[in-house]
Amino acid sequence: MKASRLKNKGFCLLVAIIALLIVPAGCSDEEETPTLALSDTSFYIATSGGTAVIAVTASEPWGAVPDDDETWCSLTLSDTRLTVICTANKTGSSRTARIKVSTAHKSKTLSVSQSK
Repeated sequence: MKASRLKNKGFCLLVAIIALLIVPAGCSDEEETPTLALSDTSFYIATSGGTAVIAVTASEPWGAVPDDDETWCSLTLSDTRLTVICTANKTGSSRTARIKVSTAHKSKTLSVSQSK
């Protein structure tokens, strides 16, 4: 009877060890939810032109492009900043541009306004 009890204890110990080895492997670290945050989502640029600096916080690489081919609005990117540079508005009418800031998993839109 002692031998079978030892075999049962040995078997139970083996099952417990296997369970301890398997459970952590099945419980991988949760993946971080991708984030993208902008310090501002809309801004105004004077008729004479100017720049606006937007702070960008992202958990993965990001980029930015104007939605339309807005030649009056150019962009400069760094690790944590988006600088929007707008030329003087000599068109005689107000204008707006939308800039899409995105990562592989998230996107946000900035709105740039400039009066006539």
